[in-house]
Amino acid sequence: MSCLYRRIHRGNPRFRASEDALGNYARRAHNRIGNCGITFDINDLGLFAGITFPLLLLWLIVSLRREAENMRALFAETSDDELPAVYRLISMTQVFSVPPKITDKPTFAASLWKLPKSLLFVAPAGVQTAMAWLDWSTLPWGRTLNPLVADREV
Repeated sequence: MSCLYRRIHRGNPRFRASEDALGNYARRAHNRIGNCGITFDINDLGLFAGITFPLLLLWLIVSLRREAENMRALFAETSDDELPAVYRLISMTQVFSVPPKITDKPTFAASLWKLPKSLLFVAPAGVQTAMAWLDWSTLPWGRTLNPLVADREV
């Protein structure tokens, strides 16, 4: 069927233009990685992400286990009078967390560091609340445009 269609419309300039456009689309749909000659389709990114994310999680698990083993070995070798000094030295290496200091009362700076950590958990809830309010407040306009879809999304 398609061969007959091509034979009939081969002389038609509109058909040639649509064939050229289809060829250009097919060439643009594949992305190149530098001059390596490697091309991939945009739909392959899901596969790449699906493979990369578990590998990153595995890397995280291995590094956390290694760090826990190192901490156990370090604290097993220290005596009781060296523990505060070792704890202070270890707390200096922490990047994404701030361990509590060995003091009687918390300082203002320590309480200030808790704010960004709590904002990471509260910010998405605020965004979701704002989106729900926006959806609810624009519901009359949605019902005007498409009542079937607007009522199902609420």
